[in-house]
Amino acid sequence: MIELVKKFPLLANEAVHQRPLIKWAITAEMANLTIALHEEEEKERIQDRAYWALLRKELEILCHQAARRE
Repeated sequence: MIELVKKFPLLANEAVHQRPLIKWAITAEMANLTIALHEEEEKERIQDRAYWALLRKELEILCHQAARRE
């Protein structure tokens, strides 16, 4: 990521408001970048679990409805 922000500094600066951890790549602060990446990963995992839990629940309902029709 640090190499990319050096290669594309204008795009990196534009993207900071969408993905704040880019600021750590721009300043090459590896410790902060690593922490921010881990936090972002965990946030995505939590959102994924919630998303898939809802889909699993919906699928279970559909399966039960199909089984009752048979």
